[in-house]
Amino acid sequence: TYPDRSSYGPPEYKCPHCHALFWFQERVKSESQISSAKIVYNSCCRGGKVKIPPFQPRPEPLASLATFDGGPRSRAFMKHIREYNYLFAFTSMGANIDRSINDGRGPPIFKISRSTIGLALCCLLMVALLTHEVQNRLTAVGSSDRPCDALAPKNVEALAQMLDLHNPFAKKFRLARDRLADHGDENFVVRIVGAREGDPV
Repeated sequence: TYPDRSSYGPPEYKCPHCHALFWFQERVKSESQISSAKIVYNSCCRGGKVKIPPFQPRPEPLASLATFDGGPRSRAFMKHIREYNYLFAFTSMGANIDRSINDGRGPPIFKISRSTIGLALCCLLMVALLTHEVQNRLTAVGSSDRPCDALAPKNVEALAQMLDLHNPFAKKFRLARDRLADHGDENFVVRIVGAREGDPV
């Protein structure tokens, strides 16, 4: 234990290969030479041996919403980011969430019962008609004792459109929706299989 607060501050060193940030205390001491300003860190890409593709920039509106230094809209989004994340999940635990347990001043508790991991019920929202999609999503995350009024319908609609353009899984479910609209009396099955080489999904 530390008698006082211990802080290393923000990470100030960068891997020359993959540009990952790290703290001075994380350096490889046997390979680092402080006198010549050679600070080695290899827990990210093993010194350039592992090629890590750079992160792609986040598309809008997520890039503007998911920031702590934005305006009131982004602050409200970050405050309820877990609810927004649940709205667009492709699988569900299928659990009953006990929301009454957080009635004190202690740390928040996530209590569930009757959990069934991996249900694809949330995928049905990707196949639902667009005219009711926003309301369907808000209803799915809300409950009688915890309404979802804090979630902005405009954000939900914009994020759904973003997924339609950039998420390969969402595109496949939208194809299923379009096929349902054209052939409502036809039965079909959507299967998620392992990706082949070169497959974006």
